[in-house]
Amino acid sequence: HTKEMISTLQPTPTLAIEENCMKVEDQPMDLTIPGLWLIGRANPHLQEIATGKKIGIPLKGTNVLPIDFEGYAVSPNREWFAYIDQYIDGSAANKRILRIIHSSGESLPMDAWQENFQWIIGWVDDEHIALELNKTSVTHQKIVILNPFTGDLKEITPEWIRDYHDLDPYWIPQIYYSPDVTRAIVANRNFELKDVQTGTTLFQGEHIDTLPYLAWSADGSRLAIVDNYNQYLYIIPKSEELIKLNYEDFDTISRFGKVWWSPDGWKLLFDSGGLYVFDLQLNSATKLCFEDKIMWTRYGGTLWSPNNQFIVLNASQYDDAVGWLDF
Repeated sequence: HTKEMISTLQPTPTLAIEENCMKVEDQPMDLTIPGLWLIGRANPHLQEIATGKKIGIPLKGTNVLPIDFEGYAVSPNREWFAYIDQYIDGSAANKRILRIIHSSGESLPMDAWQENFQWIIGWVDDEHIALELNKTSVTHQKIVILNPFTGDLKEITPEWIRDYHDLDPYWIPQIYYSPDVTRAIVANRNFELKDVQTGTTLFQGEHIDTLPYLAWSADGSRLAIVDNYNQYLYIIPKSEELIKLNYEDFDTISRFGKVWWSPDGWKLLFDSGGLYVFDLQLNSATKLCFEDKIMWTRYGGTLWSPNNQFIVLNASQYDDAVGWLDF
């Protein structure tokens, strides 16, 4: 069925905000998380959480891992890590090579894939990855679904992308696709949420014409996006009620910043002069504050554990450390 375009959103009424001061623990007693860390931009490596074993990530270009959300992606089964190996000529990138490594440290042979300038949209499923090619040119832009294990390729470039070039050949809008490539945000001076297949505008917002703070949930079903004035945080699902939050509701003079979805897509961690967790099922927000004079490093790495139970963040006391919040 065709969804109606929603042009305005009303702030969420009667939002409950609870302040919850948590102790940052070096090693919680109930911390039993299997899997790997991804550590470092320069000379990055994977590290087993349980054993501390390090696994190098092959990089042949700058030896620096891109940190933008189109620079790497983890498969839904958390077995494969896809990343961009960037080559720099002078001050500009002249090659962006796709590489994929297994959690065991084994690299996937990519000889059949010769594309050398691309961005990662995300894993569509455990066997297919969506890529954006020739992103710097609207007229030559391509969206493809690649099976890196077989080399099978399918182009799914939507025709409506060309419309932006026809309107203004010198304006290239920023487009951010959901991991399942069903919806896309177009930052076209304002912003539009579009159905990728049909080009139908599902939602229109204001004040986004540069790289905004945004995050898609892992399955692509929910979008969190902050307007350029950092006043409103929109939570836009596929089916549930849309939510618009105002920073003034959070008793802070700091406006919205970065956003991070939990793996199951039901909780959203966001920055508004402090850390808050918004629970979509409870329609409530929890402010996190820290004991022991711990200071959250707001420009450091922040992520959720795979079991949705822990928030991992960079924190500092007298020296930098990684802390866990049991949530």
